Amino acid sequence: MKTPKIIIFAIVAGGFVLRLLPIEWGLPSKNLALSSYSPDEQVSFHSLEQMNPKKFDFYPHQALDWGSLHIYLLGMTVKTAEMLGAVKIGNREYYLHNFKELDKLYMLGRLIPIIAGTISIWLLYLIILNLFSDAAAALLGSLILAIIPVHLVYSFYVRPDALMILFGLCVMYFALRILETGARKYYLICGAFAGITISAKYSGGACIVLPIVAHLLYLSRAKELTFGKILGRNLQLGVVALLGAFIITCPYCVTPVFPSHIRHLLSQAKGAPYNQPGWIAYLTYLLPIGMGWPLFLSSMAGCVGLAAAWRRDGDPKKIFLVLAGLGVYGIISSPKCPITVYVMPVIPFLVIYSAYFLRTLWNAENKIVKQAGRLAVIFVVSYTTAYSLAYLNLFLKKNVREDASEWIEKNIPRGSSVAIARSYFWTPPILRKYDPPYKLLMGGDINSFLPDAVLGLGKACEKADYLVLSEYEYREFVHPKIKEYFPEHSAIIDNIFSEKKFQKIAEFDREASFLGLTFKKNYPPTDWLFPNPKIIVFKRKE
Repeated sequence: MKTPKIIIFAIVAGGFVLRLLPIEWGLPSKNLALSSYSPDEQVSFHSLEQMNPKKFDFYPHQALDWGSLHIYLLGMTVKTAEMLGAVKIGNREYYLHNFKELDKLYMLGRLIPIIAGTISIWLLYLIILNLFSDAAAALLGSLILAIIPVHLVYSFYVRPDALMILFGLCVMYFALRILETGARKYYLICGAFAGITISAKYSGGACIVLPIVAHLLYLSRAKELTFGKILGRNLQLGVVALLGAFIITCPYCVTPVFPSHIRHLLSQAKGAPYNQPGWIAYLTYLLPIGMGWPLFLSSMAGCVGLAAAWRRDGDPKKIFLVLAGLGVYGIISSPKCPITVYVMPVIPFLVIYSAYFLRTLWNAENKIVKQAGRLAVIFVVSYTTAYSLAYLNLFLKKNVREDASEWIEKNIPRGSSVAIARSYFWTPPILRKYDPPYKLLMGGDINSFLPDAVLGLGKACEKADYLVLSEYEYREFVHPKIKEYFPEHSAIIDNIFSEKKFQKIAEFDREASFLGLTFKKNYPPTDWLFPNPKIIVFKRKE
């Protein structure tokens, strides 16, 4: 028993170190603004800034688009650190002259998802051990979660995603207890954790599938699957516990402002630039990029294998994994989602599927299959590790924004007019700062929609000596399947790249690489570009 404990400790510790390494990435002192290189991290701090605890005003403002738990936990952490003298709290003017103090707040905020992501590795180990009574499978699953790219990356942004997964795993753990025992206390505990998960982030609401599936499978096994039993007291109490936990941790859900946040979320879900259904986009685009193709394919094989094993041996835990996983996937993939982070609620299932499949191959009776299985385990783990570390390198190395900023400062004369679409998280810091040494001509302000800012860029270019363009600002308007929907925007971008009026004088880009292995970007989802958007500098032709 000592060996698995030592190994799981090493895996958890390794997962913690991987998540801790990029904690200084893109901090305000590097961005020269009151924000980081991630567009969403500032939302949490803006929300805290607008609260007034002295008047019992804890309204999370824009952060209520996610849920309240993350914001309140961040607020308590910051306040505790201030009381201990670890950080200083000031206004915007103070932080503009003390970027390093603001850096401390960001790093403190990042510790929350780092710790949540690390605990999730250990919790998944316990869940798999309960599912299969196989320490090796549990160790393999925890190792995969420790290195899987999407979970690794979103375990250090100041966002609620890692926190949502941690509490979602708690829901899974107690849903399995419902399946095993049907005890009322597990309905209450599971319901409470489901409410907390939703409060962490609303997309965590997909976790309600787990106790429902466990409840139905328990009744089926006990031969009590009747209408009265389905809606029995245990399930009703679980719902009450869910609502109670959600209201306590997200109290503004009962106020008139809450529906407007929900409408905003629904409008975002409908506004994605995909023509294909969301569930196809996840399978062909978001999941392979967020996991890596080998791990993704092994998880698909594991799902099929679990369904086949259930048909063979009737183990309710196996069909629970399949039905619950498909239910969660159906919910989260219903919108047309363009970014990788939205796959997070289904990641624990896919990790379990993959661990089951690889462990089954490893234990196969046929020698050829067993040997192939061991090679498959080595290949999947090695590829996923290389892919994660290559992507992690983008966060650890000098950022392309900083390269571009230094080049601009050295090569573009101060006072020159520089056109940009808008100032946002992709903009080089020298142009992002509040007192840039250049005359900025912007296509739109910070609140402009990007398409509108690109239209404005066409006019700004007419008076500019230089033009700085980011991959974020042009990639959709040169994409052959998207540009047809934006003819005016595409014409502006095509005109810039034709170099009729401007010539390209510098380009800054970096591919994810590790030990000589390079992973080409190949039009990734927008959030996969956070560490490395290509930046191009143009100069007006004489």
